[in-house]
Amino acid sequence: MQDEIITFYVVCDDYLKAMHYRDDPQSTMSTAEVMTTALVAARCFKNCLEHARTVLQEEGWMLGMLSASRLNRRLYAIPEGLWLGLSRALAEVHQALNDGQEYAVDSMPLAVCDNYRIRRCQLYRGEAFRGYIASKQRYFYGLRLHVVVTADGHPIEVVLAPGADADIAAFKRLLLDLPDDATVYGDKAYTDYMCEEVLNEDTPLTWVSLHKRNSQSARCRGGWRISVNMCASASRPRSVRSRIALPNAFMPSRRAGSNSKPFWLSWPVRSAARWQVRLR
Repeated sequence: MQDEIITFYVVCDDYLKAMHYRDDPQSTMSTAEVMTTALVAARCFKNCLEHARTVLQEEGWMLGMLSASRLNRRLYAIPEGLWLGLSRALAEVHQALNDGQEYAVDSMPLAVCDNYRIRRCQLYRGEAFRGYIASKQRYFYGLRLHVVVTADGHPIEVVLAPGADADIAAFKRLLLDLPDDATVYGDKAYTDYMCEEVLNEDTPLTWVSLHKRNSQSARCRGGWRISVNMCASASRPRSVRSRIALPNAFMPSRRAGSNSKPFWLSWPVRSAARWQVRLR
């Protein structure tokens, strides 16, 4: 955990300096330290800010640690644009380090409660958040996380959609700000023939998705569906699913509280954790 704490602080501090962000001269705890506390809580304590605050103070990492209430106010006072900008800066670094120019997109459910507790759920309301997990043949209630990652599992872009939204509908919300000649792999849930033709013909990107057996597209007839490219893409979404499952471990067991940080807080955790190896 020592390397992770140092990595989080160095990345946050350098990013704030690059953005020319200045703290109030009377503040006893810098914004970089507040962000580091939140990232440590998400990484090591399942978003329990109080546990992270206590450990960092008792271990001597942050001698000017604020009280629980003041730290909570400082954390929510950080503009959301800083978190999103930090994630975007890390994504640009991951793109620069991705020599193969291969990316993959997949989704995973983020359930806020079990199916039989939907009526008592206060965080979300409505059938739009009731999704279905085909692989497990069960329903869930909450959001669905869609992630574009590199071949090494580094996150590039994230979209949160209601659980009932189809994967292809959320995929169309992605910006796909990727380098030219990049190849994006997806599974059968992202099958849309018109979208596939637009991406492959009108953009410099190459979109490769697994087609269903009962596909009616002309491209899938005549044995094209078992071509080398399609067979090679079959292993991509499976590896992505195992890589984007990590944020689920960061989620608190009880998410209906008012002190829980938004779900996208785990993305800078995942990205910044990659840097501890390089800082050594």
